[in-house]
Amino acid sequence: MTQTEIEKLVKKQRDFFNSGETLNVSFRISALERLRACIIKYEKKINQAIRADLGKSAFESYMCETGLVLVS
Repeated sequence: MTQTEIEKLVKKQRDFFNSGETLNVSFRISALERLRACIIKYEKKINQAIRADLGKSAFESYMCETGLVLVS
């Protein structure tokens, strides 16, 4: 990504946040449901990244990282 693309993306995200749509409870619940689905879908890749960065096993990764989000 170029600096200009990053700046456009950040502006777009700030504008969306400032619109107030994120205050809606149903929007928040939907966003959390999408996050949960993505964590489940990419759990293996997340575990691989955590192992590469932090040296944690899949079990430890689940207990300390992804599992905390999924069971909340």
